[in-house]
Amino acid sequence: MLRGVLTSRFFGWGGRMLRVGVVGLRHGRGLFRVFHNHRDARVTAVCDVAVDRAEQVAAEFGVAGVYSDFEVFLKSGLDAVVVATPA
Repeated sequence: MLRGVLTSRFFGWGGRMLRVGVVGLRHGRGLFRVFHNHRDARVTAVCDVAVDRAEQVAAEFGVAGVYSDFEVFLKSGLDAVVVATPA
């Protein structure tokens, strides 16, 4: 279902990958994998208050942007942000 919704043609990105950031990696690891494995998206940044968790996920999946400061994370050139924090 997500594959049909998230396509570069649908969003009109002109063939470039959607740059996605994921916030909250304890709860958001599953959503991270969805975007990491999507053909039209690339996770370019992760953010978590536990910077060691963010660094571990980034190292495991080859993500360059690692943040613990949400405001700085938002300025990292993202097209979309997934927020997966506890309620």
